[in-house]
Amino acid sequence: MRRIASFLSIVVACLVSTGVAYALPADRFESNETRAAAADAGVAQGIHLNNLTLHDADDEDWFRVEILRADDIDVSLQFTHADGNLDIQVTDADGGVLGSGLTSDDNELVSLTALSPGTYYVRVFGDVNTYGLAIAPGTGSLTRALFVNDGETDNGCYALAAGDDANSGLTPDAPKATVQDILDDYDLGPTDLVVIDTGTYAGSSVVITVEDEGAAYAGTPYGSSFSFGGNRFELIDADFNLIYGIDFTSSGGIGIYAHSDGVDSSTNNEFIANNITGTSTGIRIDGGNADLIRDNTISGASSYGIYVSSAGVDVTEIDGNHIYNSAGYGIDVPHGGNVAVTGNTVSDRAYALYGSGVSAKSLQLHVEGNNFSSGWAMKH
Repeated sequence: MRRIASFLSIVVACLVSTGVAYALPADRFESNETRAAAADAGVAQGIHLNNLTLHDADDEDWFRVEILRADDIDVSLQFTHADGNLDIQVTDADGGVLGSGLTSDDNELVSLTALSPGTYYVRVFGDVNTYGLAIAPGTGSLTRALFVNDGETDNGCYALAAGDDANSGLTPDAPKATVQDILDDYDLGPTDLVVIDTGTYAGSSVVITVEDEGAAYAGTPYGSSFSFGGNRFELIDADFNLIYGIDFTSSGGIGIYAHSDGVDSSTNNEFIANNITGTSTGIRIDGGNADLIRDNTISGASSYGIYVSSAGVDVTEIDGNHIYNSAGYGIDVPHGGNVAVTGNTVSDRAYALYGSGVSAKSLQLHVEGNNFSSGWAMKH
C-alpha cells in the first residue's frame, strides 16, 4: 500500500511540474463530496486512513467520525504541498466549523479540546493530490488508544498492519490480533479505548472482569465481526464499560452477557449500535443496574433479543433497538426491576415485550414510543 502511495506521489509531482490538468483514481470512500454523503470512518481517536485522494478538480472529501466519551483530539492531514495544496476543516453535527488547517505547507493539523460525545465531520479540500488522515487523542487527553486487527488491512479504519498478539497493540503499526490479549497484557480503565478494525475474529469469549472495567470497545462501520459460538463478550463484575459498533455473528450463545461474579453485579454498562445476528440471545444482563442498551440491531436470536433480569434501583434503559426475525422473545424483563423500554422496533417474534413471573408492583416498567408488530405485543 505504501508503494502505491509513493508511485501516485511521483505521478502527481510530474504532472504538477508540467502544468498539465490531471486526475487520480478515486479512493475507496467515494462518493463523499458533501456532509450529507460523508463516509463513515469510525471512532475518532483511532482513525488512520492512507491512500486517499482528491481525485479531480471538483472533488472534496467528507468523513463522519464519532466521539464516544468527552475528549481532546488532534486531526492531522498528511500530504506533500509541492504536489498540490490541501486544507482541512472539522465541523460539528450541524456543519458548524470548529477548527481549520489552511496553511501553504506540507500537512495540516487541527487540535480541538473538550469535545462532547457525538458525531463530527472532517472535510478535506483543495488541489488534486494524495493524502492520509489520522485522528489521535490530543495533547491534553488522557485517552489511551489500543489497536486490534485481523490478518488483513483492506477496508480498515484504525490499524495500518495485520494483527499479531506479539505486537504491543499501542500503535496502528503494531496492532494485536485479539481483544483478549489486550486485556491480558494491560490493566484497562475508563481512559482506555480499544479500537477493533474491520475483519473477522474467531476464537473464544472475550472476558472482561473488575480488573479491566471501564474501558470502551469500538468496531468499524464496515464490520468488526466476532464469529464463534458461546458468549462473545462476557462481563463479570465489570462496571462502566462501553461496547459500540461491533458485530456478533454465528449461531448459538450470547452476543453480550453481563452478570455478577457471584457477589457483585456488572452495572452501569452501555451497549450501543452493535449488530447481533444468529445468536441464541442478543444481549443479556443478569442483576444489572443503570445500564443502557441503545440503537442495537438484533436479528435471528432464537430465544431472546434482549433479556434483562432483576434490574436495580436506578433505571436500566432499553432504547431505540431494532429486533426482528425468528421465534422467541423480543425484549424480556422478568423478575422485577426499574426498566424503561422506549423507541424500540420489534417484529417477527412470538412476543415483543414479555415480563414473566412479575407483578405490576415488582416490575417498575415504563413503556413508551415502541413499535411492536409480533404475535403478542406485550404480555406479563
